[in-house]
Amino acid sequence: MRALHGLSLAAALCLVAPAGLRAIVLDVSQDQIYRAIAIGRSTDSERARFHSRYLVPVEDATIEQVELLTEFRRVVVETESRLRLGDHMFSARQAADAIKPWRGKLTIVVRVRFHPQNVFVTVPSYEVVVASPAGEEVTLGDVRRMPLWATPEPNQKPGTGTPLIGGIVESDFDAATVGQTTRVVRVTLGGKELARAAIDFARLE
Repeated sequence: MRALHGLSLAAALCLVAPAGLRAIVLDVSQDQIYRAIAIGRSTDSERARFHSRYLVPVEDATIEQVELLTEFRRVVVETESRLRLGDHMFSARQAADAIKPWRGKLTIVVRVRFHPQNVFVTVPSYEVVVASPAGEEVTLGDVRRMPLWATPEPNQKPGTGTPLIGGIVESDFDAATVGQTTRVVRVTLGGKELARAAIDFARLE
């Protein structure tokens, strides 16, 4: 696997995170929920601008994207999802209920893709490390690794499997501990660093 050039990823984050944003929201209030719902109901271009601060495309053979999910952004994402299902009455109370499991959490999502001829039967144990510039690590919470399988061929025999083409790794951290500061985020596999980024969490909501 080719390691990502850390400075390029950090630069990408700086480019998509304009100055003057409110700091990362550690406790989403009702007013902030209303504002997040409004963003979720806004135009395609407005929503794309909002999400661009949290989505980092990576030019790497294995790591496809690094994504940041805060409580505030989860409300925006949930609003968009409800609208796609035709639910135009999604309320602030429903939004508050939807993000209850994620209260106080910051989730870093790493999407990986595998070579078509890979021999994986499950997603390898990719890990995300968040640390201060001095190297002090933030305690990792829950980790979820979800496989992505290829779509079955039209004439594929019943009961035969499809190849594993990628995976999604979600790592939870305590948002207050991460704080409103710059931290180094590293993606590792078997102790080997694959990607590194300096992320200013004060520029996110």
